[in-house]
Amino acid sequence: MVTRPSGNRRRRTPLPDPELSPTPPGPFHHRLDLAEKPISFVAYRGQVTDSEYSGIFAFEGDWDSADLGKGWSIRPTLETLRDMFGIKFIHRQTGTGDELRYYVDKWLTEGEKNYRDYTVGYFRFHGNPGLIYPGDDGVTLSELEEWIDGRAEGRVIVFHSCSTLKITEQRITEFLDHTKASAVVGYAEDVDSLEAISFELLALWALTGHPPDQAREHLDEHYGEFTKRLKMTFHSA
Repeated sequence: MVTRPSGNRRRRTPLPDPELSPTPPGPFHHRLDLAEKPISFVAYRGQVTDSEYSGIFAFEGDWDSADLGKGWSIRPTLETLRDMFGIKFIHRQTGTGDELRYYVDKWLTEGEKNYRDYTVGYFRFHGNPGLIYPGDDGVTLSELEEWIDGRAEGRVIVFHSCSTLKITEQRITEFLDHTKASAVVGYAEDVDSLEAISFELLALWALTGHPPDQAREHLDEHYGEFTKRLKMTFHSA
């Protein structure tokens, strides 16, 4: 493991265009009657779920281990997705690599109680190229792919962490090969927290309802300024 650098490395950028809306246009328009009608069972990437959207399994680290009183959390964003679109989620806070490994294993282990319909794994931590920080110590992508151990077939891995995917295309391909994930999404630069969270509301909506390539096309078409400025990258298997 690698020790996390001190200080807040997130750069400041202009606020998003106020005309950007989390309500997708055109063929991606969501069902407004989701809560009013019985939800039918649908097949998503070969998996049967009780919603037109798959679920999110969110892993989140301590943002300031020196001051645990700071209540920074992605949970309100997840609750917005749940309340607006019926997207279910599981949110787990971790402070060490061992805790993260425990919950990654829970996410991927098959059994009587499994989470196969939570197809988006959302890793929200501080980051560096090839690293995420569940706490003060870093976890490398090599360690994470060892924990996943080829069990992420049909799942999408999303990194909300500065510069984690500022690595070579070959290394990203190796990560996809070793994990068997359908896609990996993340940032190739340091990002501003507010902009990143705003954009991820859109990205998580798209990724839970559509195959990764379709989600990418939609985000590039309607929110291309965001994807370019934040250097959010999409890589499919």
